Amino acid sequence: MNLHAVIILFASLLLSVTPAHSQQPDKSARDNRICWQEGVRLQWSDFRAPRCYGCTYSTFVAAATSANVLVVGFTTNDNKQDYRVTCRFLRDSSWVNPVAAQHDASYRASTLAHEQLHFDIYELIARKIRQYAAQHRAAGDDLFGPVAAQDIKCLLSELKALNALYDDDVNFRTPTVEAAAQRRWTLRVARELRALAPYRSTATTCPD
Repeated sequence: MNLHAVIILFASLLLSVTPAHSQQPDKSARDNRICWQEGVRLQWSDFRAPRCYGCTYSTFVAAATSANVLVVGFTTNDNKQDYRVTCRFLRDSSWVNPVAAQHDASYRASTLAHEQLHFDIYELIARKIRQYAAQHRAAGDDLFGPVAAQDIKCLLSELKALNALYDDDVNFRTPTVEAAAQRRWTLRVARELRALAPYRSTATTCPD
């Protein structure tokens, strides 16, 4: 297929046109990325950053997940527009506080579950983008036009807001309140992921 790529990264919310290339990513780059996959959970060994990037008060942060949603537009051989949407966890910029490792197993497990849900939220937005692309492709709409670009950018903005709301609702509460909020969010995200199951990630390798 002929690739005419449009890449949108959550971190910058920038839209740019980039030519396709066939170079294979180096092994270190591949090892740094984990694509979201059904049933595959994050491990503490996946958090490899030497420090907490972007953390103002890292002393109070147990862990930090770095991830993004990569959206690549392409034109198929029969001249149809489409998007490939990948949800990626970035090991080398995801961090765990060494102090957290000194806590008991229950604390470590709940902290890891919290970070996993952040990754699941990324996949949730990725599914919404896949759904958007599928519906507008079926309608014959221009997927590479300014309207589609703005709509996808809005979905990526929703990702930032949803992650912030999740942290605000769960973090720095009493243990009982935190646990209840975590359960609510876990059920909410799981329910929304199930509703968008036809648009789940099928990637086993992560692209550049």
